Amino acid sequence: MRKRKYILGVLAIASLALTTVLASQPRTVEAKSNKQETITVVTGGEPRPFTFEENGKLKGHNIELVKAVFKKLPQYKLKIVRTDFKAIFPGLSSGRYQVAVNNLAKKMRNVRKKLSLH
Repeated sequence: MRKRKYILGVLAIASLALTTVLASQPRTVEAKSNKQETITVVTGGEPRPFTFEENGKLKGHNIELVKAVFKKLPQYKLKIVRTDFKAIFPGLSSGRYQVAVNNLAKKMRNVRKKLSLH
């Protein structure tokens, strides 16, 4: 039961973080346009069960959550990439990536500092 609450908590935090990041992105596509804007999601690819690679494909709770969210957002095209964990925050700050998915629940207090958000 405790593990289930922990997983639900992590998923809730991930959903909130994803929503916040998407809401803060500049809108370059008009609402009436059929054109999709590509959102690049970055992950370090670990730890299991949150993110991991299996048979060359990224899987895990967080990856499935991101895919489910983007199924509800037809104006966006999802692109998931894997990189070294140390490159995630610089990539977000530079705009190379728009969303990070990597079991960041324990590190969320540092995200504002790393992204220079006030």
